[in-house]
Amino acid sequence: MNRLKYFFLISIFFLVSFTEINLKEKNNSPSIMDKFTAPSKGDYITPLVFGINNKDSILKSIPPDLYYQIMATNFSYVGNYKKSLEYWDFQSDSNSVSLTEKDTKNLNNLSLKNAKSFIITKAKYERVIMFNEAHHMPLHRAFILSLLPELKKQGFNYLALEALNYLDEDKLNIRKNVVYSTGTYTVEPMYSELVNLALNLGFKIVSYEEKGFCSGTSMECRTKREMEQASNLSNVFKTDSVAKMIVIAGYDHIIENNSFKMMSQYFWEKTMINPLTIDQVDMSERSDSKYEEPVYCFITKKYSFKEPMFAFLKDSPIVLSEKKGKVDLQVIFPRTDFKNSRPAWVNVFQTKNKYDLSYVSNVLNKKQWIIIQAFNLENFTNDLIPADQIAFNSSSENISGKYLYLNKGSYLLKILTVNNEKLYEQNIKID
Repeated sequence: MNRLKYFFLISIFFLVSFTEINLKEKNNSPSIMDKFTAPSKGDYITPLVFGINNKDSILKSIPPDLYYQIMATNFSYVGNYKKSLEYWDFQSDSNSVSLTEKDTKNLNNLSLKNAKSFIITKAKYERVIMFNEAHHMPLHRAFILSLLPELKKQGFNYLALEALNYLDEDKLNIRKNVVYSTGTYTVEPMYSELVNLALNLGFKIVSYEEKGFCSGTSMECRTKREMEQASNLSNVFKTDSVAKMIVIAGYDHIIENNSFKMMSQYFWEKTMINPLTIDQVDMSERSDSKYEEPVYCFITKKYSFKEPMFAFLKDSPIVLSEKKGKVDLQVIFPRTDFKNSRPAWVNVFQTKNKYDLSYVSNVLNKKQWIIIQAFNLENFTNDLIPADQIAFNSSSENISGKYLYLNKGSYLLKILTVNNEKLYEQNIKID
């Protein structure tokens, strides 16, 4: 079992275990997990700061791997992509594998083709496209977001999300926008933007995560989860025989031809539909090249590219990591280009304007952690997900040069600190 998968399974196990423990507690006092798992009732900043300031005490209660995964996810929620990568890699080993001379020779014979164009062309002949993602990397959601308009034109009409709370599924499809109760990772602004765009384009959003708590052995629960996910997805095709579906899953759920059957394999067996499986995880950047796949390091040094790509050998796409033979396609992401301290891919369609925040520096008269959020005022509710947000420690960072990226429209700008204490609020308009 690879290390990344091992960490992911540990996370699932402990998150479920702590949920069960919390339900059994007779008192209502929040557990350590509650205190630093963001966001709590729309409060993104308090759990993040709690996790930073109480690392030692937290690590006495939970495994280090789980701590770093949760903190990486918390940083991803508040727009700090670099910190998200760093915290994830605190749990990682340096990659000790080196490329052989034969490996290098083969890699020199590769060609790269634009991943977006290739997917759109191939989508004409597909019923189901499954993407995986690393839950702490909004980069992967940005790429899927960029594909949605064209995939809708190709007849895709369902978007299935592992992250979606099934209790909000019907309400979401009526309401047409994401709120805090919609799901887990959907509280991250890029994920929220992805789902909101899908709704506006006419996709029906589907929840497929297993329901309820598994009390069996670890292996039994893993099997049950994969089977139930596949069953929930297959139900769509029982009621809509011409459905075309996009599926977003975490990490290895999309793997085919695996000794331990994953969701995609069970889905194929249940529906006789062979999904197009696309890996986004293995050929993505890390906080430092020492944690990256050696093949990824080689390709990003040898080839100059600014868009996500597929590797081809002669006329056939190839998979370069250990997922070879287990997924159909593998996206190779370029290294992130940062503009004004933010990843360039935040502005997916290049339609957003940068909103300079330096004018509110007079509000920050106290050195503390703050979060700056912008909420779209169209159909505004108190449980709406921010259109964009950034968090930083004003004792070590200056607000000068910091920006939000927003589409045209009217927004409520909020500046908050720990416990969602309001420092500033203003209506703004982006032209």
